[in-house]
Amino acid sequence: HYVGDGYDVHLEIDAYGTTPPGLVDVFWRDVTEQVRAREALDRQSALVRLVAENATSALFFMDADGHPTYMNRAAEAM
Repeated sequence: HYVGDGYDVHLEIDAYGTTPPGLVDVFWRDVTEQVRAREALDRQSALVRLVAENATSALFFMDADGHPTYMNRAAEAM
């Protein structure tokens, strides 16, 4: 994560030793959008979980196979 005057980016960096020894190939990729999207999804997930935990109605999530992956307290009480 690099922050400076006018920039705030996330970079994925790989470095590989080369022949002759002492030289290095460095490759980088800007992953800022992916990091920001993941952070936004994490914030949304936390909000959904907060709402679900405080709901008086039973709420649960299931995976594609129909197995429950989450139940709030009201659902567990049922």
